[in-house]
Amino acid sequence: MTRTVEEERRRIGLWADLRIVVIDVETTGSYDGDRVLSAAAVTLSGGRIVHTWNQFFNPGCPITQRSQKVHGLTAEFLAPYQPFHEHAQELLDEFQPASDTQQVIIAGHYVNYDVARLRSELRRAGADLPNLRVIDTRNVAKVVGVPTKDGSLGALLDALGLINAKSHDAVADATATALALSLL
Repeated sequence: MTRTVEEERRRIGLWADLRIVVIDVETTGSYDGDRVLSAAAVTLSGGRIVHTWNQFFNPGCPITQRSQKVHGLTAEFLAPYQPFHEHAQELLDEFQPASDTQQVIIAGHYVNYDVARLRSELRRAGADLPNLRVIDTRNVAKVVGVPTKDGSLGALLDALGLINAKSHDAVADATATALALSLL
């Protein structure tokens, strides 16, 4: 997608005073208290990636076989990592504005799933996810007319000519989603 200089200036102007934190999580896959195993927050400012935060967690509970097949995270791999609550404040810091005028927005692909899991983990840690605006790249793609065959992140990336370094890896998915959002 080639833009003129004027189109690029307008696009960058749309990003002024926005801090968009693109999130992704990988979970245990259990229906009775799904726990976060890995979380990533990739920050966009001025339409560019300016910061990446990523962490693995020991969930202290079993991981379903189905979930392990999706993301490859096992109890043995996660055993040396600290539980989520040990890193809760680090994650919350990602959602802080850099100035009084900066607006923070949470973004992601199927982002409501990720937000719900983070809210649950933060509650267990005695904290709350800030009440911020949330945008889903699936919806943004529809609004701007980027066709995807099935609504998946992979289909969106294909439509934009992007590649995900490692599908179903929190930091790779959040980075790919951030790149896609910066092009939409």
